[in-house]
Amino acid sequence: MHNSLENQFILLEKVKEEVIGLLKNTDEQKRQASPSPGKWSPLQIAWHVVQAETVSFKYIEKRLKNAGQYPFPSTKDRVFSWFIIFGLRFPMKLKAPVSVSVMPDKIELPDVIIHWNAARLKMKEVLDSVGEEDMQRALYVHPVAGPMNLYDAMRFMQQHQNRHSNQIKKICNQN
Repeated sequence: MHNSLENQFILLEKVKEEVIGLLKNTDEQKRQASPSPGKWSPLQIAWHVVQAETVSFKYIEKRLKNAGQYPFPSTKDRVFSWFIIFGLRFPMKLKAPVSVSVMPDKIELPDVIIHWNAARLKMKEVLDSVGEEDMQRALYVHPVAGPMNLYDAMRFMQQHQNRHSNQIKKICNQN
């Protein structure tokens, strides 16, 4: 795995383990409870992150099979991707795509852990297979920001996970 991708992967893993630890130490009722009508519970938020990573890396893996046919992101693409990455630091509401926003009413913590670990195993496998030149190609297309290279895609996933881990922490630490 390329060093810059490996560093992003290590950060993602660290935050994942922190979130899982917090969820394990939070009682079941609080893990399942929505903080307000129309809001996701801590387990639903974690499930959303798992689904987003799973869908994203299935897509990246598919595009890697013919990586040479995909262009390098343009300057405009890079600006849009950085806008989205930076924007995740603020509390503005963004609507999640349907593929990662349909939520079961109840999710069990062991299911979140199993699926998150599997998603990360797939992520590592895919990142380990990427050649130097392909790392710069537009192998990921964000629904709003558009084409991204793998480094920007990993930065997006890191900010996405950070945003949602902060939401989980806030809900779990409320009295």
